[in-house]
Amino acid sequence: MARAVDQYLAVCEKRGEEPGKPFSGQIRIRIESELHRKLSAAAATSGTSLNGYIAGALEAATAHRPQP
Repeated sequence: MARAVDQYLAVCEKRGEEPGKPFSGQIRIRIESELHRKLSAAAATSGTSLNGYIAGALEAATAHRPQP
């Protein structure tokens, strides 16, 4: 594993690119209070947490998009 990382870093350096950084899995968004209320109610109705509900909606929204 360490060898693969070293190779990746060497390729980035050779190309003059910054190495990609891993995503933390956390995002912060600002939404209107009414949308917040609707999402919270929908999550409760579906028996899931607000976080789980939003994560599922985002997953569904990206499911059919081609990956870059």
